[in-house]
Order: sequence, then structure tokens, then C-alpha cells
Amino acid sequence: MDSQTPNVKRLIIQSMALAPGADFDVDSASHDTVIMTVTGGLEISGQPVAAHTVLLRPAGDELSIANAGQEAAQYISFEYYR
Repeated sequence: MDSQTPNVKRLIIQSMALAPGADFDVDSASHDTVIMTVTGGLEISGQPVAAHTVLLRPAGDELSIANAGQEAAQYISFEYYR
């Protein structure tokens, strides 16, 4: 996003893929994150999440993402900075 809106100063959109068994942790984020799973299954903050699911992780929540499946999992994250 090249310019600010009244509610969002910055928006980052990322397309990500996790190999089977891969994971990462993010300490509590300073921004809201929307995660849309595309293919495969993920565990997001310990909860199983199927493909084609949209989740909101508010600023301040700890976030971990893991692929416990047998195939690569793809997702898109939208990070909203206020």
C-alpha cells in the first residue's frame, strides 16, 4: 500500500508455503494479522486449521504456525499496521 488510510498505516500481504514438519513462532505481534489457508492443513497457535479457512489474530496475541501434514501447506497473511 503506497498511502495511509484513516485506520491502516501499512498493509503487508505475503504468500507463504511451509514444508511438512516445518514451523515457526512469532512473539506477540504489534499488528493485526489475517491468515487465509490455501492448501494443506496447518496448526495455528496449536489449533488445527483446514484449507480455505480465514482467521484473525489480533495485535498482542502470540502466533505460531506449523505444518503437521504430509504435503506442503500454503497460506496468505495480511498484516495490518495501525
